[in-house]
Amino acid sequence: AKMPEVNPTEVDVAKKLHAFIMLMRNNDAQVPIRYVGPDYGVEVITDAEQITQVFTNILRNALQALEGQENADVIVVLKQVPANQRLSKKLSEQYQWVEIAISDNGPGIPNIELAMKEGFSTAPDNIRSLGFGAGMGLPNMKRYTDEMTIESEVGVGTTIRMVVKLS
Repeated sequence: AKMPEVNPTEVDVAKKLHAFIMLMRNNDAQVPIRYVGPDYGVEVITDAEQITQVFTNILRNALQALEGQENADVIVVLKQVPANQRLSKKLSEQYQWVEIAISDNGPGIPNIELAMKEGFSTAPDNIRSLGFGAGMGLPNMKRYTDEMTIESEVGVGTTIRMVVKLS
């Protein structure tokens, strides 16, 4: 499959995240999703369609992993990143950055390096039969953000941090 072309535009990532989370709160897994951040007004330069797909992939994966788990929880945090708190020096100080962090208390990712390979998927057959679980979620998230880190501990949960440039 050919990778879609990237069409960077100004996107209100807060508005998009807030609306998306409102839709996802009524999920089959009955997992609460908490959002901490502004409801609108955080303009970034990214591909609007692809960033929506990123949110879809990451939240769908979290909900799938948490289904049936007691005290399951997902929290999404959107915040500006001060220059002295950048994840790496490659993020130029001449720009302002915003961080989207999505955390869950699910089973964790046993092998992050393997999970980052295109085509790797933990999706069960019934999910794959619906056209999901192609193993492009994490690689695509990295492709459509300026920086991404994953922290995960098996049996404890996962936090994915994505940083994008403010417009």
